[in-house]
Amino acid sequence: MTLPTAVSSRIAIYGANALAAVAGRLTGTDPEGQTLTFALLSGDAPEHGSVTINSDGTYTYTPTAEYLGSDSFSFQVTDTEGGTSTATVAITIAEEAPLTINGTAGHDVLIAENVDHIVTYGGEGVDLITGGWGAEVHGGSGNDDLTGQDSSSLFGDDGDDLLTIGGTGGGYAYGGAGDDTLRGKVGADHLYGGEGDDMFFGGSEGASEIYGGAGNDTIKSRSGAGDNVLDGGDGDDTLYADGGNAGGGAGHDTLVDLGSGDGDGGNDTLTGTWDDNHLRGGADDDWINGREGDDRIYGGTGTDFLNGSFGNDHVWGDDGHDTLSGEAGNDTLDGGLGNDRLGAGTGLDQLSGGEGNDILTLRGVEAGDTADGGLGTDSLWITGGSTGDRITVSGEGAVVNGTAIGTGFERFQFYGEDGNDTLTGGSGSEFFYGAADDDGLFGGGGSDALFGEAGNDTLIGGRGVDRVLGGAGSDLYVVEDPSDTIVEAADGGTDQVNAWVSLTLASEVENL
Repeated sequence: MTLPTAVSSRIAIYGANALAAVAGRLTGTDPEGQTLTFALLSGDAPEHGSVTINSDGTYTYTPTAEYLGSDSFSFQVTDTEGGTSTATVAITIAEEAPLTINGTAGHDVLIAENVDHIVTYGGEGVDLITGGWGAEVHGGSGNDDLTGQDSSSLFGDDGDDLLTIGGTGGGYAYGGAGDDTLRGKVGADHLYGGEGDDMFFGGSEGASEIYGGAGNDTIKSRSGAGDNVLDGGDGDDTLYADGGNAGGGAGHDTLVDLGSGDGDGGNDTLTGTWDDNHLRGGADDDWINGREGDDRIYGGTGTDFLNGSFGNDHVWGDDGHDTLSGEAGNDTLDGGLGNDRLGAGTGLDQLSGGEGNDILTLRGVEAGDTADGGLGTDSLWITGGSTGDRITVSGEGAVVNGTAIGTGFERFQFYGEDGNDTLTGGSGSEFFYGAADDDGLFGGGGSDALFGEAGNDTLIGGRGVDRVLGGAGSDLYVVEDPSDTIVEAADGGTDQVNAWVSLTLASEVENL
């Protein structure tokens, strides 16, 4: 599920209208085109007036009689799946309309940083404009340099513009057309790139909102004291969230240091922080790494690579042929639809393949680990620990050192690793790998593959057409089917075959 985006805005009421009701419409977007419902956010009504918000986003704000100054209210948008987002409407109420200054067609320098509520229009040319508190600055055409202080609004319009919000109270900047650079400083700033490949630098304090819009944008945010909201919009965007909330929008996006994030459409790369993250890949083929913390990761549609990394993570592959990795911690991996590969690391892990032909891997199995293949033809791969393990196929699962593990599997692969391991198969076709030390590999029924590797191993294929490779060390082979194949390495020790059927001795095997 992808979340909607509520868009902040501001209104100004001057002169004779200062006591009148103002009607407007709130704005929100949804990447899936779902119908949005608008409502006042509980606990965030205006302090110096009243507001009525209709479900379609239309609203009416009425200021308190004789009040002049600033006010605000916050609203929430909700899509048809229950996803929500919030934003704020900032309000300025003044007795007199602001002073207006118009530039020329040339390269203007307009400095009015000590004048509050001034409106400045740069016009054509490359302009340098500085406004004060509550200023409204329009760059016009040309590559302009615009600066405002607290509660100011900057409009780059056409051209490749530089827009900077100063002060500590926050402000609004709209890049417009062109490749713009928008900078917030201290305060809760609202930056909107518009068209073009824009560069954003979020402020160091407050809860900033940054919207890339169309184009391949780069957003760098400093979380400071608030939770930032970043939305790349259309295009292939790169977002550095520094613990904030981010959405990539359409395109192939890269999102880094996310508190929570949504790749939306495109082949996206998402990286969490060291805290507890909520990361969603959305549509297409995504790469997500939760890093440290107890993360919740959703792949969405497409062929995704999802890594919880450290912490107790919950990872959902959703739709597509996905790869899920838990690494350290007590992890829960759910493959969902498609042919998935699930790999657990250390800790107590719960693996569920879901639908499709899945491969589930457990390493160093502990009591409490669970694995469920689900629907389809599924494989369970088990890797032992650093000491000798006893791993046995049992029905649709396995028993590891006395602990029953797994259900719903048709195929098995066992890796002994270090120690003297005992690996025992069932009636199906299994793959056994003894690795180091002196291992016992017992195939059971079915056509099995047994690899002893280093050490003096005992390899018994059992019934069925088996392929048996002893590796280094003096190995003992027990053959029950004349179609079994024995492969022994040169200088692989002094080996012996005990056969219950007629058998031609393989090369490099010394005794029959």
